[in-house]
Amino acid sequence: MFVNRSDEKMFEKIKNISKENVKGKTLILRVDFNTSVKHGHIIRTPKLLEHMKTARILCEKGAKLIILTHQGRKGHEDFVSLEMHLSTLKELCFDSIKNIYFSKWDEDYLKKIDSLQSSEVLLMENTRFLDFEINERTPKEHSENPVIKALAKKADYFVLDSLSIAHRSQATVVGFTELLPSFAGIFLEKELRALGKIDALNGEMCLVLGGSKPKEPLEIIKKMLEENKVKHVLLGGILGELGLKAKGLSLGKKDEYLKEKGLDLFIPEFKELLKFYGDKIHLPVDVAIEKRAKRREIPITDLPTEFQIFDVGHHTIHNYADIITACNLIVFNGPFGVYEKSVFRTGTREMLEEIIESKGFSLLGGGDTVSSLVALGFRNEDFGHVSLAGGALLSFLSGKELPGLTALKR
Repeated sequence: MFVNRSDEKMFEKIKNISKENVKGKTLILRVDFNTSVKHGHIIRTPKLLEHMKTARILCEKGAKLIILTHQGRKGHEDFVSLEMHLSTLKELCFDSIKNIYFSKWDEDYLKKIDSLQSSEVLLMENTRFLDFEINERTPKEHSENPVIKALAKKADYFVLDSLSIAHRSQATVVGFTELLPSFAGIFLEKELRALGKIDALNGEMCLVLGGSKPKEPLEIIKKMLEENKVKHVLLGGILGELGLKAKGLSLGKKDEYLKEKGLDLFIPEFKELLKFYGDKIHLPVDVAIEKRAKRREIPITDLPTEFQIFDVGHHTIHNYADIITACNLIVFNGPFGVYEKSVFRTGTREMLEEIIESKGFSLLGGGDTVSSLVALGFRNEDFGHVSLAGGALLSFLSGKELPGLTALKR
């Protein structure tokens, strides 16, 4: 079994809000509306659409909703007020939701909650505007926070609707579970049902990892390799480039980018992984560079290069395809190249095509992954299951406890 949990029936212990009578009840609904912000507008993501389906269904049943979500990180350009989301959410109400109101944290939001009628929604301001939100503490500790206490007194139930935030032991994710009857939302229930099916799979698992954020993937790779839960790790994107750096290669111009973003700090950790698990970790053998606005593929023996690296090459894809064929579970997280540039979609597109052609069960996850599927014209139905969780999905597969789900089981 590739997932080693102490509680094999964890899903059965989580109650689902879909089975409850919520008419006239006030529900705190924790979702993940976190999205990209471009030119002053938010990007409609599949996560946002799925969470709004949950909200509409609950409002159809006569519930009153207090929606909590975060947006961005302090110091980043996407750390914005949720007022920016309001017009988009109202467009997605249809006839199920009568009204969506908004409240900042320095307003009398408790009075606004009191005035809610059935099938109405109050969207609270970005939870990360609250300094305590990013602190990782126990559910009991978070439940003693004055804001969490005050909101809980106004509600009947707490509903967690997102796997993508379940790996965070943060106040609005776990704090209410000590104070209110707590449930999985309709979207989270769907995710858990799909993930529960793969527990029965045995055999070789292959991790296919790309993207631009190495911290959590590296932690999961290490844990899964140490516990012998994965047979092969195929790397692209920034992870693949850091792996090449860890082997002593100079990339050239890309080195400047890695240093500027602080990503070179992960190289020592990568060296340790390669030292002990180099036979299981597979790295690119060629890369695609941008030369005079065109794609050019070069072997890694031609590195360093004065041009930017934006993708893996065809020899890498061919090597990875042979490995994927031998695995009965393929987990794909993070695009392999800068798919936003049409000439650098090749790595991501062909890896996905190889996964479709394989006989193994495919599990895809992560916001950038889902965005790349849409951009490249793939359908969710082409794969075994497409999860909208990223780091949390990898944590789940490694057997790591997800505080959000653990709190729901209580």
